[in-house]
Amino acid sequence: MKKVVLLMAGGRGERFWPKSRASMPKQFLSLFGKESLLQQSFSRALGVTGDPNGIFVVTGGEYQDLTRSQLPELSEENIIAEPQGRNTAPAIGYASAIIENRLGDDAAIAIMPSDHVVLNEKKFCRTINHALEVAINSQQLVTIGIKPTRPEEGYGYIECGELSGESLYSVRRFIEKPPLERALAFLKSGNYLWNAGIFIWRLSTFNSTVAAVAPELSRGLVKIHQLLSQGRAEEVQSEFLSLEAQSIDYALLEHAENLMVVPGEFGWDDVGTWASLERVFAKDEHENIIKGEALVFESQGNIIDNTLSDKVIVAYGIEEMIIVNARDVMLITKKEHSSNLKKVLAELKAGDYHQLLE
Repeated sequence: MKKVVLLMAGGRGERFWPKSRASMPKQFLSLFGKESLLQQSFSRALGVTGDPNGIFVVTGGEYQDLTRSQLPELSEENIIAEPQGRNTAPAIGYASAIIENRLGDDAAIAIMPSDHVVLNEKKFCRTINHALEVAINSQQLVTIGIKPTRPEEGYGYIECGELSGESLYSVRRFIEKPPLERALAFLKSGNYLWNAGIFIWRLSTFNSTVAAVAPELSRGLVKIHQLLSQGRAEEVQSEFLSLEAQSIDYALLEHAENLMVVPGEFGWDDVGTWASLERVFAKDEHENIIKGEALVFESQGNIIDNTLSDKVIVAYGIEEMIIVNARDVMLITKKEHSSNLKKVLAELKAGDYHQLLE
């Protein structure tokens, strides 16, 4: 059975502004290491498939050239451009229809974000391959849950049900981002995992489950597959735009009864905000993270990104701050505010500072 990986690379990464822009979103940035997050994700995917022809990337049409330039090993026909960004359910369904049209519905697919950090790639590949074997040998949808290392308010959780095999549990329910006290209770119970947004299934299982629990989505995806099979690509866009914009969790997984979870421990982080970098970067003796040229005096717990290095940043007497130097703007904020940068971007847009967003 053919094993393929689908990398999701259509996000905007707004919480990593001002480095992440509309023209260069987070997944195309080198935030951790010399390669971009997308390039690192491609390398991990290659560890699963062993063949670049088994890797697909779904992204926005405006990022096709950027994807091609960063992944020259990837066949151009394996770069799937969404007609429009409409959340993960339409994106995954559309890409799956294209892959099925090429490989058939017996292919097993591992779907994963392209903008996360994984510290132990060998463990990652072993976990994904284990989940693929479960999906191949059953009619189950499989997701990867990360064993929590702290109470985390910023992640969704998966409650595990019964043990169904080696490192394999049924799924009781999904829980949206909990308050701190509840997240602490989840951590203590040992029965909850972080939702990493990694999904594995056979295309035939995906199709039958969507038909059972999301009939409207299923009808649209069946039509898209028919149009692709008939070579009527020009009609696909209007059909795609008729799909409701919703997440794959909400559209499918929260309603599916054939859902299993494989726990993972491979140094995962979604690096969703500037503050999250303190979980993956080494700190100096004063708990500062410094990238690029900066002089820091009597300051503690700061994150300073000056990789542009067109000027020297001097920080004196500050604590728990984020300073990011970009080509046309500098961000200065408290770490506690780093998850709310969309508010800043909305104000910039309203104030006609579009050049700072592009």
